[in-house]
Amino acid sequence: MSPLVDGYFRDTRLKASAAGLSVDDLSLLDSALQSLLEATHGRTPTTKYKSILKRVRSASFDLEKRLLASAGARRASPLGDAVDRLIADTLQSLVPSAALAYEQGMVDLSNARRLSWRGPATDFREALRETLDHLAPDGDVRAQTGYKPDPNTGSDDEAKGPLRAATKQIKNRCGIHRSRSRIS
Repeated sequence: MSPLVDGYFRDTRLKASAAGLSVDDLSLLDSALQSLLEATHGRTPTTKYKSILKRVRSASFDLEKRLLASAGARRASPLGDAVDRLIADTLQSLVPSAALAYEQGMVDLSNARRLSWRGPATDFREALRETLDHLAPDGDVRAQTGYKPDPNTGSDDEAKGPLRAATKQIKNRCGIHRSRSRIS
């Protein structure tokens, strides 16, 4: 029994945690397997082993269901690393449509048969535009002191939007100054 418990805590538990199960999700199985390990250190009646193994089996089935459910959700979500997931989650809380555009861009990037960068570029640009529009609405940007319409757009209509001014307003609100925002 010791190798079973040892294998769980050294390998299986880490994989389950990496697959998205929380400490709370794993607590019942952890407890049952710790009880099993304790039982191996002394003269334990067979009925006690059976009771502990029943708890292990029940907790294992519960975790298997959770892992299968989360595997389906992971397959439905875009590929990417933890930073991509954090960006998508943040966008989801701010502007759900921007989160969808960002996630679609991630899915498009992961497609090995992509023929063009136009799709992902459009998705990411749209996610950025919607986020800027949410954080700095056009009316607020136009009302800020020193706002001037961008002469390169030809007009100051809603369709084109003052994105440069919106970015400037957000940077000012967050205290980001020009020297900190330049890429070297």
